[in-house]
Amino acid sequence: MMKLELIILCDLGYQLKLQSPHKFILNYISVLEADEKVAQKAWSYLNDSLRLPSIIEIRPEVLACAAIYLAAKYFQVTLPKDPPWHKLFDATREEIEYVSRMIMELYKIPQSCFQLQESDHIQDPDKGSELLDRFKLTSASQEKEKGEETLA
Repeated sequence: MMKLELIILCDLGYQLKLQSPHKFILNYISVLEADEKVAQKAWSYLNDSLRLPSIIEIRPEVLACAAIYLAAKYFQVTLPKDPPWHKLFDATREEIEYVSRMIMELYKIPQSCFQLQESDHIQDPDKGSELLDRFKLTSASQEKEKGEETLA
């Protein structure tokens, strides 16, 4: 059944295999000979970029370059200009600047939007739904208990 679902999703155009930009970033940092603090900050930017709604539309190489660009800018580290560093990683300056702006926009969202409020409480989303209760599978022990109740 799962295979058929995957085939249908692929036929509908869903991308089910995505590359993580995290796998590129350490290699890029090494090639650029940047230090560990730039690598750590770039990694943090990448983690935060996962909140971008359009993340699946951005090539992972560009995301990695944007994170490095932001980290270098944060620590005032100069990246190679001759040849332009981003060309080594198949990204354009325009792409990097666009994605960098998108990442920085995330920091303008109030922190309260990402925190659990006091009035919010975590619930089982299926609890209390009569319709879902009817479709839940029962365990073997529950079936046995039902059988014993019927006999009594």
